[in-house]
This record gives sequence, structure tokens and C-alpha cells, in this order.
Amino acid sequence: MNKLQYEIDVHGDKPKPTNWNQRPRDAANLTRWIGRQLERELRWQIVNLHGSAADLHDAPILYLAAIKSLAFTAEDEERLRQFALQGGVILGNADCANRCLQPAFKEVRREALPAV
Repeated sequence: MNKLQYEIDVHGDKPKPTNWNQRPRDAANLTRWIGRQLERELRWQIVNLHGSAADLHDAPILYLAAIKSLAFTAEDEERLRQFALQGGVILGNADCANRCLQPAFKEVRREALPAV
């Protein structure tokens, strides 16, 4: 599993850092739990969107944790789109069950995969 380190695009200005790592052990705990269920040892790592879409395919799941709204640059949206079109799964987690993030996750899905 890859945990996504990301920045927010603020109206075309320089992207701003976010609270993507509000729960630093979330991916580790989730990966350990899934591994126990599968009776396999699994690993996780942190990745960012500065590389190519192929760099995201070190793992089949891209874990996206958020506490505030999401706004990616066009280039970042394209990387996410390519990752999903190439068979990757994007798993979104709204930290603290933040209901205002549901529309944000849906918007990311719409922008990354508009034809679906």
C-alpha cells in the first residue's frame, strides 16, 4: 500500500502543504490488519505526486487520507487518473469521519475518471 503525501492547489498559486499525515500510523495499522487477514506479510510506504504515474504502481492501493477539502493541480489529477486507469485502486479516508470530505472525494473521482 502507498500512502499519498500531497499538497493542495490554491487557485493556481504555489501548492500548500496539507494535513495528509494527521494519523501517522494509519497506513501501517491498516496494512498490518489486512496482512493478518490474508495471513501474509504486507508492506507500505509514503509516495508523492511529483514523479510519474508509474511511480505510484509500487503498490496496487493508493491510500489518500484527508482532513480538509482536496484540490489537486491538473498534473496531479492526470497522475491519479493514469494510476486508476492502469488498474490502481485509490482508497480515500476522511479523517475523524469528516462528512464534508465526501463531496471532495467524489470530485477527485469525477476529475480523475470523468467517463465512469
